[in-house]
Amino acid sequence: MGLEAEIYKKVKFLNCNKMRTYNVYFYNPLMWGEFDFWRILIEYFVEEADSIRIDCWNEEENIINEILPFSSSVDKESSKRMTILSLPVNEKTVEQILYNAFDEKKRVKWFSLFLQRDGEAFFLRSIMVKNFQLLV
Repeated sequence: MGLEAEIYKKVKFLNCNKMRTYNVYFYNPLMWGEFDFWRILIEYFVEEADSIRIDCWNEEENIINEILPFSSSVDKESSKRMTILSLPVNEKTVEQILYNAFDEKKRVKWFSLFLQRDGEAFFLRSIMVKNFQLLV
């Protein structure tokens, strides 16, 4: 089954009333950059988002400074160890997330990325797991 068919299968209930969680799992997270899964997934789901949240470790100052110009707000108070950036969904922000998400080792730079609608996350990518979560 092709990737697009798998994505559709996983999220065809996007507009259902019940909250469901679907996981798109990649055994090797390096596949995200090599096979362009990142752009396919983000482009597909960002259309449903009205905001984006990115969490970074406080000590990752270079990464924070890189995404900071795109943010609408920064929260350093909610977590002692994390900087939480809120970003609007617009052409420049989406371009940054699509084309500048990976470090030199082909790993996603940010601890986590949430696509949100009405203040609720429906798409999650976190360093803590080797998958993407769709909360629909």
